[in-house]
Amino acid sequence: MYQAFVIDDEPKVRKGLSKLIPQLDEEWEVVGEAENGVEGLKQIEQLRPHLVFTDIRMPMMDGLDLLHALQTYPLQVVILTGYGQFEYAQAALKLAAIDYLLKPTKPQEIFEVLSRVKKTQQNPQPIDWLKSTHQESKVQIALEYIHEYYKQDLSLEDCAASIQMNPSYFSYVFKQEMGVNFIDYLTHLRIEKAKELMESTNQHLYEISQQVGYSDHKYFSRIFKRIVGVTPSGYRSFSNRGER
Repeated sequence: MYQAFVIDDEPKVRKGLSKLIPQLDEEWEVVGEAENGVEGLKQIEQLRPHLVFTDIRMPMMDGLDLLHALQTYPLQVVILTGYGQFEYAQAALKLAAIDYLLKPTKPQEIFEVLSRVKKTQQNPQPIDWLKSTHQESKVQIALEYIHEYYKQDLSLEDCAASIQMNPSYFSYVFKQEMGVNFIDYLTHLRIEKAKELMESTNQHLYEISQQVGYSDHKYFSRIFKRIVGVTPSGYRSFSNRGER
């Protein structure tokens, strides 16, 4: 059996997660609970679980202090928080937390964590690999969301919410994974889609502008020229000449 430990000063959250874990995966059992980091550390030293879920804001010893104390232990830690602040996520990940989940967590998110930790127990991998694999999967889901909704008034906050990630942290992870920031990626995607429409349809340029997410045609023209080097009308004329 794989063993988990839950630390949270909210009894409802603590009891709920302890009940949920074995329901999601029968190979997991919760061997203990605690309402603060001090109590949790004492039990963890004795029980030595494979995985610890801990709140980040607790009395006596918070989640970050607990992470410091657990750094020498052969276990993995997931941070739970309702605060949604990037600074906490960044600090937790630097201290080797494998994940950062916003409350209320979804059963699917917990299940994914349990599955990943099981795999590392069966085939040990560095913690950095475990974290990067999860980040990559989150970014891939975000990319699918962007490609589906780029025609709408899409914001970084919308995209982050679609994968249950803090916006600031999502921005950091997206840039790290893709090599460009969110708005640059979205802008280039929209411009590429606009070029495709100019080449394959006879739609008016203002209609194409709206179809790729720009309600202001003049703004679209400025962005298009900045990226492509010519105006939309100039690009269409050039592409039409190339077809002759």
